[in-house]
Amino acid sequence: MSAKHFHFVTLFPEIIQAWMHTSILGRAAQKGIFESSVYQLRDFATDKYRSVDDVAYGGGGGMVLKVECLVAAIDFIKGKIAPEHPE
Repeated sequence: MSAKHFHFVTLFPEIIQAWMHTSILGRAAQKGIFESSVYQLRDFATDKYRSVDDVAYGGGGGMVLKVECLVAAIDFIKGKIAPEHPE
């Protein structure tokens, strides 16, 4: 049985990496039960400030993540999982 591979896209990769290397999760990874990759969402931002959030649509408080950054991250991961083959 092959190990499951989890891909995490986050603003806080250090926290995810700490979880993946300690405690029960760390022991499971060492045993080959699962693998993980962690991606910094800001790496997929397109502006010089690497901003990934925007004001909430319709007003109100809080911020929302930019769809463009998330789509770019997902497309990158999908390319790693199943690279496109020319026909």
